Amino acid sequence: MNRLPSESLLAATEQYLLSHDIRDVHIICAFSGGADSVSLLWALHALQSRYGLAVSALHVNHGIRGEEAVRDEAFCHDFCLTRGISFYVERVDAPAYAREKHVSLETAARILRYEVFMRLQQQERALIATAHTAGDNAETVIFRMARGTGLTGLSGIPPMREGIIRPILTVLPETVRAALDELGLSHVEDSTNQDTAYTRNYIRAEVIPRLETLHPGAVTRIGEMTRALRQDSDFLEGEARKCLRETPPRELRYRMRELHPAVSTRMIRVLYEKVRKSPDALTAEQVESIERIVRGDSAHASIDLPCGVQAQVDGDTFFIRMKETPASIPNQTLHEGVNLLSGRSASLMLSDVPLDIGSVPEMKIYNSVISVSFSTATIINNLYIRSRLPGDAYRYGGMTRKVKKLFCDAKLPTDVRRKLPLVCDEKGILWIPGFGVREDTKTSEQKQIYAYFGTQEDDK
Repeated sequence: MNRLPSESLLAATEQYLLSHDIRDVHIICAFSGGADSVSLLWALHALQSRYGLAVSALHVNHGIRGEEAVRDEAFCHDFCLTRGISFYVERVDAPAYAREKHVSLETAARILRYEVFMRLQQQERALIATAHTAGDNAETVIFRMARGTGLTGLSGIPPMREGIIRPILTVLPETVRAALDELGLSHVEDSTNQDTAYTRNYIRAEVIPRLETLHPGAVTRIGEMTRALRQDSDFLEGEARKCLRETPPRELRYRMRELHPAVSTRMIRVLYEKVRKSPDALTAEQVESIERIVRGDSAHASIDLPCGVQAQVDGDTFFIRMKETPASIPNQTLHEGVNLLSGRSASLMLSDVPLDIGSVPEMKIYNSVISVSFSTATIINNLYIRSRLPGDAYRYGGMTRKVKKLFCDAKLPTDVRRKLPLVCDEKGILWIPGFGVREDTKTSEQKQIYAYFGTQEDDK
């Protein structure tokens, strides 16, 4: 006996809850008011007493469609009010974010939406349910193939990941529409979904229908393919995460060079996801570029990624993090006594006599202290500190040394280089903590100035 569309929808949702052992939890349903989200919210609400669920709804207004967006928000509010469903609404400015980050409006909206999901998930200790269907999964696979992707991309939309659940991922879009018609449930239409200038809309409106004409059931079979590939993908991700757990950060690049690319590239994707915490994955081309600097000969290299993210190698170290604005150590005249640098994370103390640092309260707080002495006769005017500049060099140990090369040879991580102050006089660089003092300061017959540079452990 054939099921009614609503029965198929309900059965698929229930099977998902059972297979993922979801019961006695708070589920917040991402609720746009469109057909898919209405069907999901209806199904979860219908099943809540059977599985001990607390079901609520979240509407994100992206600030894109003016009065239409106001209409959608009002529809969602009224839908929930009439059914006694708790309702959250969040408003974001996707156009402003797109301009700031130089990304498409579509990407900006998705990033901001998932940021709201993550925040509310933690705040409410809830699962976030999104109404992705089998059609969305097929659309995503085709989209990623066109951009260039690997096994992860071909695995489609994950059914569950980091507190995001997708209970109707196996349901066909036509089943969703038929169920709403059967139940007499209204929904709203997002006019931007009809704009084929958006890539995903074009795939949905043009590519998938033609694919179904050529190969009926293509969407269903794409779903079967993604489930099979996801098993392989999950295994490789497990191996990648294991390697990341077992490898000290300062040995990560060395370790990745020893591994099969199938694992090392997955490590790259895992690290990126930790930083971005969004659904946007790296393209195959971006991963290949990162792999090249990891396996290349350069001791120091970096690649800028979308949305302010940077991949970087420093010696045997590899990391992916939000790109920081280069540190700017303001020019600061040094005086006798303790000079605080960068708040209280570091200081530089000057004295005309040698000191027992353990007896100086201001210096006792530091984990590491480096000390040197200078001949006062060679210092021209006042001492001061500044940031490193291109072409910086000074002479010590019988030769002129480029500061950049000094740092490279010492294998200093980039974040340490950014924080190291250059101690200068009017003549130029006099000393860099951790390295030698300028050659002309070593005249022992002259009166000495004693310098002590102290740092906290994080700034070593």
